[in-house]
Amino acid sequence: MLLAAPLLGATTAFRAGAGYLGVWSSRAPQLMRLSWDACMRAPGHEDGSLQDELVAFARESTDVVVDEVRRGIDELEAYGGPASSGRR
Repeated sequence: MLLAAPLLGATTAFRAGAGYLGVWSSRAPQLMRLSWDACMRAPGHEDGSLQDELVAFARESTDVVVDEVRRGIDELEAYGGPASSGRR
């Protein structure tokens, strides 16, 4: 059990990082385009789409990481069996 927790923690961190990179790779082209457009736009002519896209990226990446952490906790709890859980 002493080795399971760090191993599952490392696996969870890897999966969370991979999930984050997946979200980044899908959203990066749109973010880059919107960033370029915002830089080229005259001051005071913000349309808010870059901010909206950044917030959507932050929410989606957070959801991916939280889901992976929950999955890691569930796997650790399942590995230890019902006797090792303090919640039951």
